[in-house]
Amino acid sequence: MEKRIKSEQYWRGLAEGVVADGEVSNDEILTLYRLLCEHGDLRKGPLADLKALIERICRDGEVTTNERQELQKFLKLFIRQKTANEKGFLFESFVVQCFDKAEYEMIEWRSDKFIPGWRPRSCQWPDIEMEHRSTGRRFAVECKFRSHDMAGRVDWVYPAQLDRYRAYESREGIPVFLALGFGGEADAPKNLYVVRLFKLGKAETTLRELEPFRVRGNLIELDLNETPTIGSCGRLDKQASNPKRESTKISQAELDQIVYRHGLYLAKLSGGEQADLSDANLSDARLNGVNLSRANLIGADLSEADLGGADLHEADLSDVKLKKANLSEANLNDAVLFRADLGEANLRDANLFRTDLKDAKLRGADLSGADLSEADLRGADLNDVDLGEIDWCEANLRGAKLRGAKGI
Repeated sequence: MEKRIKSEQYWRGLAEGVVADGEVSNDEILTLYRLLCEHGDLRKGPLADLKALIERICRDGEVTTNERQELQKFLKLFIRQKTANEKGFLFESFVVQCFDKAEYEMIEWRSDKFIPGWRPRSCQWPDIEMEHRSTGRRFAVECKFRSHDMAGRVDWVYPAQLDRYRAYESREGIPVFLALGFGGEADAPKNLYVVRLFKLGKAETTLRELEPFRVRGNLIELDLNETPTIGSCGRLDKQASNPKRESTKISQAELDQIVYRHGLYLAKLSGGEQADLSDANLSDARLNGVNLSRANLIGADLSEADLGGADLHEADLSDVKLKKANLSEANLNDAVLFRADLGEANLRDANLFRTDLKDAKLRGADLSGADLSEADLRGADLNDVDLGEIDWCEANLRGAKLRGAKGI
């Protein structure tokens, strides 16, 4: 019942049943209010407005004919209101039609189909993947529609979603764009903005910052050759030809403060800040048992660092150096270790479920007892690795180097 009562479809069906006979009875009002109270989290939105309306019209203990008509009108408007999924589909359809079909081909249009307890990983990836016909260049587009801003600010994504889109761009090696519709209706937004992901350094932006990326014609035109610079969003695209920024050694005291603030960020508490340790020199660092999930560690040097029991799930460790590092019992579930150097690393009993290890170097690593089920090891170097005590269920080993590997 708890899951059903949170469903938009459930409330729409309930509203349709109440207004079907053209009247709203006292019993129906009481039933609506009881269910709204059971819903719990109603700080904003149409259900919060409905609860406030019922409380107002029942305040004096009598519901007049005008008040019943007011409630019935509200419920009819609620029934006609589009759900979030319907709005999402309408806006995605609008965005697709803004591309010149002669110039672009659609490769994939992802749906958000799921049931409680079963949500595919693809729900976390950008909505649309397309290909430029003449060059064969592929790119992805994440579509977001917002009907209004909040004092000039636009929260276009949750921080965790932004991390996943960055990880997707790094893993797949294709540009990711944000198509943001603002104002008007989902299928006819007042303004459309299209911007490369690397130019959005945070989950919140402003209309002023978006203005240079506003689409002024009827068609979307993209620059697929644009590469990120260091100043674009505080991180360096590893595929770019720009020089790598100088690695800086971070003291243990500084590192402890970064980990502390990251913990506040994960808990959504005041003073929190997502850890950005990209390209940092963290060799020999003591990070055993810390929580750096969703942290940005791209290009960091963690050679011989102690990360035993650390929580690194959904962290981005692309191009990281982990040679001879201790990662025993570490949680790397859904982390990105694309092209990471894990040579001779200790990964005993580590959780590498669904981890991206494409082109990673694992020569001589200790993987005994590790869970590598559904991991992506395409092109990985597993030479001289003992593979005898590893869970490989549904792992992708296509193109992996296995010379001298044992236990196959």
